[in-house]
Amino acid sequence: VVAGPLKTSLAVGGRDGTLKARLRGGNTEGHVFAKTGTLDDVVGLAGYAEGKSRRYVFALFFNELKGGAPMYRAVHDRFLRRLLSE
Repeated sequence: VVAGPLKTSLAVGGRDGTLKARLRGGNTEGHVFAKTGTLDDVVGLAGYAEGKSRRYVFALFFNELKGGAPMYRAVHDRFLRRLLSE
């Protein structure tokens, strides 16, 4: 179980911080704890997710972005929804 300063430093999917407007509803809201990161041509998301029967640690990054960061953030979100549906 992740607790203490690490957990309180992470945004919660669909609930607060930089993930408040992302990962809402379904199997991700309140179950993804992560840090986001964006540079001119890089977008990343790293943290952990709590599934029905197991926990996952993940780090997802795209670089040399074509088409803007929102498209790549949506890929991160779809990946996590799929991961937690298992």
